[in-house]
Amino acid sequence: MRLLDSYLELGVVGMARAGASGWFGGNYGAALLAGYYMNQEHDLPEHVKEGIERTCEAYRELKPEWFVLLDQEEQAVPSLLQHVIDGLRNNLKQFRTSGHGLALGVMALKALAACASATTV
Repeated sequence: MRLLDSYLELGVVGMARAGASGWFGGNYGAALLAGYYMNQEHDLPEHVKEGIERTCEAYRELKPEWFVLLDQEEQAVPSLLQHVIDGLRNNLKQFRTSGHGLALGVMALKALAACASATTV
């Protein structure tokens, strides 16, 4: 398994933990998710895959505590999903020059759906 394959779970965990420091930290986890999906959805040359991994690993080194995988005692709180959806709804109510509020939220929802389907299979 290569590093890119681990970025779905690591990206979701990174985005969730970054929230305590403000919205901008979500970019670190979102970068891992973007790398994961670029690899899954496109036939990338090896040098591009290696570049994505180098970039994502640099983000992980900046905030290693955000990317520690969940342990068995740490459980997801499904009711918080509505909080994410409500936040997205609020971000759609007005035009903004920065699309982070929508882009990062949609990326997180896509990843959460993929994680949920992977655990139910």
